[in-house]
Amino acid sequence: MDDVLVDFMNVLRKNGVRISLSEAVDAMEAAKVIGLKDREPFRDALRTSLVKRHVDIATYDELFDLFFSEVGSLMGDGEPGPGENASQMDMQQFAEMLGQAMDELTGDLSELTNALIRNDRGNLDRLLRKAGDEAEVRDIETILQIGMFAQRIRQRLNLDKVEGDLGRIKDKLKAKGLSNEMIEEGFRRLEDRLERFREAVRKYVERQLEIENFDQVEKFKNELLFQKSFYQLNEEDQRKMREIVHRLAERLKSVVQVKRKRMKHGKFDVKRTFRKNMQYGGVPFKLVFNDRIVDKPELVILCDISDSVRSMSRFFLQFVYSIQTVFQRVRSYIFVAELGEITPLFKNQDVSSAIETAMWGNIINPYTHSDYGLALKIFHRDHFHVVNEKTHVIVIGDGRNNYNAPNDWVLKDIQARAKSITWLNPESRGNWGFGDSEMMRYLPHIDRAEVVGNLNDLVKAVDRLVLEGF
Repeated sequence: MDDVLVDFMNVLRKNGVRISLSEAVDAMEAAKVIGLKDREPFRDALRTSLVKRHVDIATYDELFDLFFSEVGSLMGDGEPGPGENASQMDMQQFAEMLGQAMDELTGDLSELTNALIRNDRGNLDRLLRKAGDEAEVRDIETILQIGMFAQRIRQRLNLDKVEGDLGRIKDKLKAKGLSNEMIEEGFRRLEDRLERFREAVRKYVERQLEIENFDQVEKFKNELLFQKSFYQLNEEDQRKMREIVHRLAERLKSVVQVKRKRMKHGKFDVKRTFRKNMQYGGVPFKLVFNDRIVDKPELVILCDISDSVRSMSRFFLQFVYSIQTVFQRVRSYIFVAELGEITPLFKNQDVSSAIETAMWGNIINPYTHSDYGLALKIFHRDHFHVVNEKTHVIVIGDGRNNYNAPNDWVLKDIQARAKSITWLNPESRGNWGFGDSEMMRYLPHIDRAEVVGNLNDLVKAVDRLVLEGF
């Protein structure tokens, strides 16, 4: 048990889950208390002991299911039923005669044969893992090696001996006078079980490949996800992307904080440095920098949450929620036609609750038709005072206004007062200005317009905004 847990913890560490020695000891103690019989409590006990960051939960769950995949799940639970000419009583008689034949051959049958005939899934799992270790399946690197390692494992399991054992048992049953029809029907089940075990060996190797290359596989999946259009995201994609966005936001926040810390030093002051170090004969042991006060910028978000841009808006709001400590003040607003402020939600609720309430709560009516002109007019009337010379304003939306009054003069007033105004639009530039799009009317009053059609675009846009502009 301990060796298996150590291997599992090494897999977790390899894939970025931080595990200390004390946490490893706690996990082993928990495993001894819970045991392996109840899978769910066992998984929860290990997760409680080993996982301390929310972002690692999904990785842990996937690796647990891969690593502790039992032979039962690989073989499936299907057993062929009795044939047309075989009754339940016949099968019971076959089982009794089979048990007697095995008793007579005790010592001649391999451990694997005994486990297969008795359908002992626990022992089959142990034998498969042992053969996998002997075949050094952990060294697998590519999909082209699956067949080779599967064959190695089958050789170490000595499946040829199993087939020979089944032949001897069949001869014993014939000698006992059991009919050929009953023998064939009974062995149809055993041979099917053996075939499913052969296939389980291959599935085991495939899962081992996924375990050993989990980080690369996940990286590849994430790269595809980064390039997938916001319009094409399904529910599972959105779940995965929420985890990715959280990690990216934490990384970005760390980068900005380090940048700000360095900026506080200001420029190196040569004259003051030499004066300060006169007592050391002019050797600059103590460096002197010009003090610089670094003000945190203020941020105002105007976010369209209509159907056409809701996925993008959700992820951007998650970004803002996660990095809001980088700013002196953040004011967040959502709109479809009416505009409402969600700043208190970000202060008083966790990120998931805040965004769900913003999207589907009673802040505004999310089911109406888009009206950018109305939203801008409401902002100018009720909230224009929040904009000052330190404020960066970001508008998220496609600019499609359903042929209502665009009220682009509001953006002109904002641009005149704010430090900068940026528009993030999920539509390609070729679509701007066509149909009910008012982007060409808004562009003259925007300092920067970005096309953000997928997560990759969103990350680049936020990187530029935070690292260059802020």
